[in-house]
Amino acid sequence: MSSQVLPQPRVPSTDGKEYRCIKLENGLTVLLIADTRVPLHLIEEEELTSSYEVQGDGDEEEPEEEEEEEDELEEDEGIEDEEKEDDLPQNEFRYLKNSAAGLCVGVGSFSDPDELPGLAHFLEHMIFMGSEKFPDENSFTNFISNHGGSDNASTDSETTVFQFETQRKYFREGLDRFAQEAVDSEFQMALQEDMMRENSNCFACLSKKDHPMGKFSWGNIKSLVPENMDEDSIRKILLNFRERHYTAQSMTLAVQSQDTLDNLQSLVEMSFSSIPNNGLEKETFVKPLHYLSWIIGHEGKGSLISFLRDKVMALNITAGNSGCGFEMNSTYSSFLITIELTKAGFEKYESVIEYMYSYLTMLVKEGPSERIFNEIQKIEKLDFDFGDEELPLDNVQTICENMQFYSPERYLDGDNLMFDYDETLIKECTETLLNSNHVNVIVMAREFSDSTDKVEPWFKTKYSVEDISKDRINKWKSLPPNNIFHLPEVNKYIAENTEIKSIPQKHIHDYPVRILKEDIGELFYKKDELFKLPRAIIYLHFSSDLLLCGEVENSVCLDLMVNSIVHLMVEDTYAADLAQMHFEFFSSERGIVLKINGLNDKLGLLLSEIVKHLKALEDELTPEKFEAVKEQTTSSYFNYFIKPTKAARDLRLSLLQMYFTQIYIQGLVQGNVTLDDAKGYFNIAKTVFNGIKPIPIPKEVCCNEIPIGEKFMRIKGLHPKDNNTVITNYYQYGPGDIKTHALFEILCLAVEEPVFDVLRSKEQLGKIKHKVEYVDERIEAFLNHFNEVEISCMTETRFQELLETLIKMKKAADVSLEEEMGRHWCEIVSREYVFDRNNQEAQLYENNAFRLKDLKDLMKRLFLHKPSVRKLSVQVVGTDLEHEESNANIDECTLQTKKYKIELVAPTDKFVTDLESFKNTLKTHPVIHITK
Repeated sequence: MSSQVLPQPRVPSTDGKEYRCIKLENGLTVLLIADTRVPLHLIEEEELTSSYEVQGDGDEEEPEEEEEEEDELEEDEGIEDEEKEDDLPQNEFRYLKNSAAGLCVGVGSFSDPDELPGLAHFLEHMIFMGSEKFPDENSFTNFISNHGGSDNASTDSETTVFQFETQRKYFREGLDRFAQEAVDSEFQMALQEDMMRENSNCFACLSKKDHPMGKFSWGNIKSLVPENMDEDSIRKILLNFRERHYTAQSMTLAVQSQDTLDNLQSLVEMSFSSIPNNGLEKETFVKPLHYLSWIIGHEGKGSLISFLRDKVMALNITAGNSGCGFEMNSTYSSFLITIELTKAGFEKYESVIEYMYSYLTMLVKEGPSERIFNEIQKIEKLDFDFGDEELPLDNVQTICENMQFYSPERYLDGDNLMFDYDETLIKECTETLLNSNHVNVIVMAREFSDSTDKVEPWFKTKYSVEDISKDRINKWKSLPPNNIFHLPEVNKYIAENTEIKSIPQKHIHDYPVRILKEDIGELFYKKDELFKLPRAIIYLHFSSDLLLCGEVENSVCLDLMVNSIVHLMVEDTYAADLAQMHFEFFSSERGIVLKINGLNDKLGLLLSEIVKHLKALEDELTPEKFEAVKEQTTSSYFNYFIKPTKAARDLRLSLLQMYFTQIYIQGLVQGNVTLDDAKGYFNIAKTVFNGIKPIPIPKEVCCNEIPIGEKFMRIKGLHPKDNNTVITNYYQYGPGDIKTHALFEILCLAVEEPVFDVLRSKEQLGKIKHKVEYVDERIEAFLNHFNEVEISCMTETRFQELLETLIKMKKAADVSLEEEMGRHWCEIVSREYVFDRNNQEAQLYENNAFRLKDLKDLMKRLFLHKPSVRKLSVQVVGTDLEHEESNANIDECTLQTKKYKIELVAPTDKFVTDLESFKNTLKTHPVIHITK
């Protein structure tokens, strides 16, 4: 079998993977990605160490626990208790990564037949649902889940993408089974949650008749099973659609594995050469100007959004084209400018539109800036060369879709880089934005709920349409530029130094070490020697006793402070975000977390800018700006609180959390930084709290013990128009340790796929409205059924497969610095500091610490054995049909300003009738750190 070799793609300068692009004889284009940076013999040796036979009955004597060493560094130079190389945990050097494949088909919702809107999306879920070789309905999903993998799919306007990942050892069979899971429409839930879908479908209503943009791409039972069509007719249309569009020449495939290019090519040719080529061209119905998106969406000094924020008329802006099929396709491209208005801005939204046109006039007057273009080009080249590596699954998904639009040379960088500077083209597009008569203005607000005259047929969104007069458009076009507007300033955050720093060997460790321990806090540090990129991450956690014993007012004040800081600093820090230095500033249950991630050269500069605003918060926050932040925060609380899934979670936490903590700084610095760099960052952060008395031992969140038996808490949903009902069943085990947690992971792996398949796919509990009692009964019935057919009947061979999968998952190599650091940070904020937790758990599996009987006993104790079961069922009941219809005309503004009170419903004595009284009866457990 001979495949045609195509040109090689351009790769980042730091990318050590190998690439080969081929076209199979049937016309399918494939990009092979061989991750052979680690010699294959080491990969294969590690795979062998993770594959073992079940030995004995698991009663082997466990190794003695080593005394915990505290890695401190002395102030004068280095290490107080330096780890010896011989003392490092065994098997720490992890090489194995999952293998992945992504397949993109050049067809999407634009090709839906008129009589069956949503057919492409439906086919995405159905097309690979069982095959002649693997006829079982859930064969593929079972296989992937059982071997540490996952799969997914998505449908766009002109493309459909399927992707999966699995452990390397099973990639050959996984690729042969490449299929898709059962139907999983989330249409009902989307009615309440997804405003973007409502927006896009309203936009679609404005399209010209018969344009594919106007189709209902999501699909639902009404659109896919019309009353005038029988099942056989629908099936025939479905099969014809598949035969017409699912053809090899319309497909692009990307595969990535720790294997040679030759082996991957052989595997792909064997698995995909049989896909037919029907000889038909795909239906047709270019890259948007990133330069304009960059400037119009800029948030620094002289920008449109900076001006509107100063006038307290707007909070956020996005501009440009996301590249999704609805915004860019072969029939049209749209350029969207979206502004989130304050109440004052909404009341004067006509003025906001005029300010926007005034800003566009300034851009036309100033003309294209080669200096700005070069900055964009430099930043994106830095990100391409030195960005974090993507997970294999995400990588193949992106690449297989790029392959539909770019030449082989541009598969990797086509959607990332700016190429030639074309002043004429930029000027033409800028003038087109200002002078175009094809303008669509959408104003979305709850205040319009009673003044609309149309209803979108699928999502039932209320809206109105009015023509924009030529005089109005001409007025906008003729507005002069405001003197405050100007082009972005030179970006001081662009990295200049990308060298990898060298440090003394004694400061290089496999895990973070504590380099500072002071009354005000502690700092951990790890120099990256694995990824070798000029990047670093700073984590800082500020705990505070201002969060008194769960007082809601203190938590709200903390959110307001965080949102105020972000609002005030965005003008001075937006350029850092453009320069690929991203920061997050958010509240936690114990205080505030600051995370900075990016190229390390200017991290200190960004941290200093953030600290400057923290110190000046009281002076910078005017009453008007605070009111805008409060309005935004209140709105987010409203959107958050009325969602049943969130309410259920928060009710459970209100039972289990007892009190919060006070000021203490925990820090972690990891990446291409020296020990002195890390200490410098920590010292900058400390200056915010000069004069504040530190609390040496912060308190921690405790846990209440659920009583033996079943307890229920049922409340009425807060949104009168929402009929969704949500149940969270919480089963409590007791104080844990590392071994218990590892046993739980065996059970979770075993139940993950069956619970999804049975409760969601087969019984449709996540898609069709049922009574809350029925859902709880089906959950309990599933647990009993799962025990009977899976756990009670489990063989030693199946048990060993679960252990082997978990060993590989625990030993899987980190793909990026952020992934590795995320694990380390969790250990620090929990103050458990077990940085080798994955390795310890893998060793438990390898050393036969568990027997099959342990799993069976856990299942019984946790779910089935009544004298030991501790269950709390939190139930949020949606509005019933009768009340939903009567509530249909309630004004949305009334809902947002209404005072809400949780109403407990107690049909039997098993239900909680008074939350505080119930909490007072519960035993409180002391904090248990899972360190052994």
